[in-house]
Amino acid sequence: QVIPGLYACGEVACVSVHGANRLGGNSLLDLVVFGRASGLHIERALREGIDMRDASDSDIEQAMSRLDKLNSSKGGENVAALRKELQNTMQNHFGVFRNETFMREGIAKLADLRGRIEGARLDDKSMAYNTARIEALELHNLFEVAEATAITAEERRESRGAHARDDYQERDDE
Repeated sequence: QVIPGLYACGEVACVSVHGANRLGGNSLLDLVVFGRASGLHIERALREGIDMRDASDSDIEQAMSRLDKLNSSKGGENVAALRKELQNTMQNHFGVFRNETFMREGIAKLADLRGRIEGARLDDKSMAYNTARIEALELHNLFEVAEATAITAEERRESRGAHARDDYQERDDE
């Protein structure tokens, strides 16, 4: 479904220049051609006056609540350690070699990580440019993407392109 005003550039646009099995690092064509095309389209849309939704009070309240929770955190685990654990979980359970058992174990680990990330501590609470706060917010976003990737990978009962499952070895790259 097309969402007006939401743009995808480069690889995330899923333009399939390379098909289902693009080799790692072989995305320069996607990045240059479709990144430029998206940029030009955005520029034109902005010049013509694009209809944008204003942030609602609940959007703002939700963002402020997230910041307040970080700023008032006292206990919890270190953000860098949680990020490393998230990276290891994704690499070990959703990397190149996938099967249902490993992925379900990974999803269970992610469920545990969700609460721990929500309770992560922010050591630097300064209000000036604060890289620790940025890293904590990024960790929340990384987790959301990781969880979506994990769940969809486990639900996809096939091997196609770079998604290869040991328990579904018959390939369908068409």
